[in-house]
Amino acid sequence: MSLAGELKRLGRHSLVYGIGGLVSRILAVLLLPLYTHYLTRADYGAIETLIALTAVLVIVLRAGISSAFFRYYFDARTDEERVVVVRTSFWFTMTMATAGLFAGLVLAAPIAHALNGMTPGLVRAAFVGLWAQMNYEQLTSLFRVEERSVQFAIASLANVLVTIAATVLLVAVWHKGAVGVLVGNFTGTLVVYVVLLAYRRYQLGLELSRSLLREMNRFGLPLVPSGLALWAINFVDRLFLNTISG
Repeated sequence: MSLAGELKRLGRHSLVYGIGGLVSRILAVLLLPLYTHYLTRADYGAIETLIALTAVLVIVLRAGISSAFFRYYFDARTDEERVVVVRTSFWFTMTMATAGLFAGLVLAAPIAHALNGMTPGLVRAAFVGLWAQMNYEQLTSLFRVEERSVQFAIASLANVLVTIAATVLLVAVWHKGAVGVLVGNFTGTLVVYVVLLAYRRYQLGLELSRSLLREMNRFGLPLVPSGLALWAINFVDRLFLNTISG
């Protein structure tokens, strides 16, 4: 393919991926009036603190597997090798996400106490969201390596639509407050994830290559500190404000 053709292809996919990212920003704007009407300042603080907590845990639990997945997928020379990369990444992500979820459910009470007296139910909802986010993003990354940007955008849009519907129902109709926001946010992710599991079932056999995983971890783990630094820039102020507010 010529350089002009490559640039055109890259531009087309980048535009669609950009639209998919824009949808999440639109979601935040659309739900803002709902939040301001039904949530208290304490609810806002709890939600933002838990978002910050789960964001850093996602970085640690992933151990750089997302970046390694892209590298080794494109390094693979055959379809069989690519399937091994997909399955190894999938099961590693599933294992780490499930470990994080289990720890969060078991330690919900002490975590809630450490975060200025939040309810354990809020913490549990946040960790379910962590599990959903990690696994959903691993599956949607398949669309990216396959350059199926339209399908990626459709999955993102479906996620947003289900999230809006669930959040409105939980917050405005059932008055569940901060828990309703967290549950609404991961409901869309879980629904689309289940659909993607069925759609991708032929690629997700029970297979994990230990040698490949070691190579992927050697590549991905050195990237974790940079992810933590970016997290600190974006989120540390929220934890600071939560601490000084008591």
